[in-house]
Amino acid sequence: MNFIKLFIIALTSLIKEFGRTFLSLLGVIVSVAAIMIVLSLGANIDLYVKDQLSVFGGDTVQIETAVPSNEDVALTDAAARAQITTLTDDDARAIEKLPSVETVSVGVTSQARMTWNSNSKQTILLGVDANAPLTDAGVIMEQGRFFTDAEVVGNANVVVLGKVVAEDIFGVGRNPVGERIRIAGQTYRVIGINEERGSLFGFNYDDLAYVPYTSLTEEIMGIDHLAYITATSVDPTQAENTADDVRSLLRIRRGSTAPGDDDFIVTTIEEAQDFIGNIVGAVSLLLGALASVSMIVGGVGIMNMMLMSVEERKREIGLRKALGASPRDILIQFVIESVTIAVVAALIGITIGGILLVTIGNLAVTQGVISSYKIPLSAPLIATLFSCGAGILFGVYPARTAARIAPTAAMR
Repeated sequence: MNFIKLFIIALTSLIKEFGRTFLSLLGVIVSVAAIMIVLSLGANIDLYVKDQLSVFGGDTVQIETAVPSNEDVALTDAAARAQITTLTDDDARAIEKLPSVETVSVGVTSQARMTWNSNSKQTILLGVDANAPLTDAGVIMEQGRFFTDAEVVGNANVVVLGKVVAEDIFGVGRNPVGERIRIAGQTYRVIGINEERGSLFGFNYDDLAYVPYTSLTEEIMGIDHLAYITATSVDPTQAENTADDVRSLLRIRRGSTAPGDDDFIVTTIEEAQDFIGNIVGAVSLLLGALASVSMIVGGVGIMNMMLMSVEERKREIGLRKALGASPRDILIQFVIESVTIAVVAALIGITIGGILLVTIGNLAVTQGVISSYKIPLSAPLIATLFSCGAGILFGVYPARTAARIAPTAAMR
């Protein structure tokens, strides 16, 4: 018998037992949809992370405080890092002199209450220098201007507001440039409004205010150290070499050579993208493995249904063998039935998974969580391969059982 005839026979048998076939489909449908969703979400999260970090540019090198690996600390990592006060403005000036470095900016963060007339708001303060727009592509003035080097050196009480802060304090549609507000009891003059830039990993950049870091550290926080330094590489393709130069310089300034003694961490944007991408990939792999377990359950369901079908169709099998069908024909027929169930389940699962992904993606775009999404071609392909593999793997045993039935025993 040729393949087409065997396929028609197999399909007819499955349709005849529609209820049993449908129950066998369910497990595989759920598995296919789950695998497709997990793989698609993993790909979109990875794309989102890279897109979010790309705003800083591939030439960016970030220097932050870190807890030395050879120190035992009882505090949480964040609290322990807050105790490190060795990253200073002198470090930034030394880094700025490196031949491989183009631009350097510094920063500290704090929180304070901002008031204007009767309006009040607890706001995140980002203390930076005049180079911040050069190292952070998201700092773009919608109104007014950013502060100057002279204002930073002179500890000037000037502030640039994020879009949300400006609207919460002064109202929508009002130009607050030139207004004076109170921040932590100090009077500051609004000199600019930053363009709306959205969120990065849940942190809303529109809900903060930029002030000169000298003003923030000396007048509000009362400290003399930095939280981070941002540098850009002269050659964007050599950011990693620039990062190595920065590490070497900071170790020399601290009189140490062992990486375990570092109270700082130097990271390039590419390294950050790779690191987060690896985490996302590992989580996606784990969730995909868990989803594939349900595929095994679905495959067992197919095998049980096929074994029941073989038992009930012994007379049919015996009659076909008596009329000349070979064991190979019987084997192929039942394998085709199993694979057909898997393929149909895969098509239904891909459809359901696609509908869910489109719904989730559109909702995320509408809510402003992401700007776009995609369903990678690999997701339905891998899900289909898993499904077909399960159909073949769990269909072989029932098919071999059917192929070994003797005609006389089957028709008795």
